[in-house]
Amino acid sequence: MNFRYTPLLVGLLIGITLGLFYGWVIRPLNSGETAPHSLQQQYRADMVLMVAEIFAAEEDIEMARQRMITIGFKPYAELVVNALHFAKAHDFSDQDIELLINLSTQLDLVTPQPETNQP
Repeated sequence: MNFRYTPLLVGLLIGITLGLFYGWVIRPLNSGETAPHSLQQQYRADMVLMVAEIFAAEEDIEMARQRMITIGFKPYAELVVNALHFAKAHDFSDQDIELLINLSTQLDLVTPQPETNQP
């Protein structure tokens, strides 16, 4: 029996064991700690759009307010307005923009001005 590779195998086993112990017990990654304010603007806009879609289905403005408060680190009004501007600037679908406008109107945040398509 060849014992030439035994130290290598024992070393690998110890290294893997210590690495797993460190990663799972001593310093585990907690992805639940990601705060909404640390997300890129695109993802914050997507989260607001999700609230707008749920609001369109449920029509419960108080629940929409609670969801917006849960999402944002700053006043939810700013989050909705920023999402609406982002959506317009980045070619979100007309339906998505309408959902955001509806949410912002129901939350009494902005009075959207109708767009006129003049030739």
